[in-house]
Amino acid sequence: MQYLKNSFYLPKIYRFMFIPIFLIAIYYELFINWQVQYYYFDNLGQFGTYIAVSLIAFLDAVIIIYILYSIQWAFSKWVLKK
Repeated sequence: MQYLKNSFYLPKIYRFMFIPIFLIAIYYELFINWQVQYYYFDNLGQFGTYIAVSLIAFLDAVIIIYILYSIQWAFSKWVLKK
């Protein structure tokens, strides 16, 4: 169990970076990509659309954080330690 706890460690800076990246991603998905300002909130299906868009933005933010962490890891592994 200790192995699983340590294998998913993410430094604190990336946890703090997740919030603004998520907010930017959700703004982009809601208002630019899906253009939900033209939708009407008249049934439960529209609420499902908002939930789906939020999940897509969440996954976008996770992927961006993973890419940033991978770049930082590769830079510290290969460039700084020749």
